[in-house]
This record gives sequence, C-alpha cells and structure tokens, in this order.
Amino acid sequence: IGEYQIPDLELPQQTPGDIGKYGQMRLDYLKNCTPSEYNRMILTGSLKPHLLEINQQATQEVERLIQQSLKQNPAPSKEADPMEWTRHMNTLKAQAEEIVMRDWILK
Repeated sequence: IGEYQIPDLELPQQTPGDIGKYGQMRLDYLKNCTPSEYNRMILTGSLKPHLLEINQQATQEVERLIQQSLKQNPAPSKEADPMEWTRHMNTLKAQAEEIVMRDWILK
C-alpha cells in the first residue's frame, strides 16, 4: 500500500472444542508468566491444541488421583452422612487439583 509493505498474516485454522477448566488455567499462566511462549504458540497455531491436550490430561489425572485416594482413605457412607461424604470428596478433589496444578498447569 503506497510506500508501506503490510504483511497479509492469517492464523491457522483452530481445532474445535472447549478448552475447559484446566486449559483456561494453563492459558492464564501462559499469558501472565510466559508471554513469549504464549505469543510463539499463537503465531504457530499450537496454542489451542496444547490447551485441549492439557485439559484432557489434567482431567484424567484428577480422576485417577481421586480414585487412588479413595482406595487409601475410603469415603463415609453417602446415605448415612451426606455432609461428611461431601466434605471428604471435596477435600480429595482439592488435593488432586493442587497436584495437577503443580505438575500440569505450571510446568
């Protein structure tokens, strides 16, 4: 355009799908803590596939950790004491998410 040369850049087609809770956490981490990595992934078109993969793997890991914890610390009867069962399950999920946050999201 006139004396200026403006590149015609287009982002590659994105993979369909919802990035989910853990994908969103990873996205926030990349944006705020590693902006150069975030920009590189956007420019190469690898951001959304990466976020989808992280979400899938983190979700599976949370479920696996919860099941493993339930074998070691069985939950009380849901029918006998629903509040205690809920507290126990929430505690297990919070512990599993903390591990996943450290190992998958903030790596």
